[in-house]
Amino acid sequence: MATWAVLEAQTPPIADLGRKLLIAAGRGFLATTRADGGPRVQVVCPVVWEGRLFVGIIKATPKYADLRRDRRFALHAPLAKGDTEFWITGVAEALSATETDAVLAANPSWYLPVPSALFHLDIHAAHGTIFQQGPENRPIPDRRTFRVNRD
Repeated sequence: MATWAVLEAQTPPIADLGRKLLIAAGRGFLATTRADGGPRVQVVCPVVWEGRLFVGIIKATPKYADLRRDRRFALHAPLAKGDTEFWITGVAEALSATETDAVLAANPSWYLPVPSALFHLDIHAAHGTIFQQGPENRPIPDRRTFRVNRD
């Protein structure tokens, strides 16, 4: 299990890329697994608070049902200029109503439609790729990865 704070402490370049592409953009593409095993991708608005990464999800949406059944996810940032990429994988943990109320009370600028749930995204891996121009204008990827040690 890793929080956003762990990502920042252990691999600052990847966390900086994530802050720039995912958090500052205010949106990302959340991939979940449908009941039939197929993928589902929908837009979410991730936020970092007290070193943890959160997304709010309306309970009537398919992605809410997906995460309640299978907590695994991938969250990809929108592509930036120059094809820079950032994405994370892990498991989502739904906060209780009491925890959700406490987090929202501490962040009055956050808007969460009712009925919704707040999920903490536990990071198992984070990936960043920056493409640089190489010979003959061919892109050269600089890939960096953070993985949680699962001892």
